[in-house]
Amino acid sequence: MTRKGTGFTKKAERRFVHKMGQEMAKAVPRSPEEGRNKIAKVLAEWEAKEIEEMAKAVPEPIKRAKVGAASRPSSAETVANPKDPRFRSRAGKKPDYNWEAAITEAGRYMFENGVPTKLEELLEHVAKWFGESEPSHSQLTQKIGPVYRAFKSVSSG
Repeated sequence: MTRKGTGFTKKAERRFVHKMGQEMAKAVPRSPEEGRNKIAKVLAEWEAKEIEEMAKAVPEPIKRAKVGAASRPSSAETVANPKDPRFRSRAGKKPDYNWEAAITEAGRYMFENGVPTKLEELLEHVAKWFGESEPSHSQLTQKIGPVYRAFKSVSSG
């Protein structure tokens, strides 16, 4: 006789619940040391995957001829892949602030202290990190706001 709405017999349902209990007991660390070992193992696997993905993202080096114009990428190559950093122009004004480092600092702060309840707390920290030559509030909001919202959505979800 099956249980109403489950499709399992009482005996099959008891076996299923028992088996799930055994699996859950295996997952729970028996000591703090075992818990740390499991965390270290997961972090090592994650780090290995990250390194592998980063290695895939690195473009192959360009084999360039030693002759002047022939060593430049063709316009077809540039049009085919305009975001490739090898083809970007280095001309123009240099940025006033190191935003990559600021975003990294914001991520570090949120990793160590948790995601702040308000964006203003993070902006205040990053402004102090810049020191005396801090950018305007609107620039901070524009650059750091998306990072904060991404962390906030992950931590709340």
